[in-house]
Amino acid sequence: MAKVSKRLKALRSSIEANKLYAIDEAIALVKKQRLLNLTSLLTYLSTWVLIHVNLTKLSVVQLFCLKVLVKQPA
Repeated sequence: MAKVSKRLKALRSSIEANKLYAIDEAIALVKKQRLLNLTSLLTYLSTWVLIHVNLTKLSVVQLFCLKVLVKQPA
């Protein structure tokens, strides 16, 4: 859990600094977070949404993975 918190802090600081986070890394973090409880997942997803990502630039595979991850219950 502490490792996830450190990753979230790093993610938030990169957003605040207007740095873009790689979409693959963001999806990987969402996938790891899915193993935790629903509250933690929603917290992470709300942070992830703050990343300035143009969804039209996602590959078909990335978009599919994102849809699957969001639809699955925690």
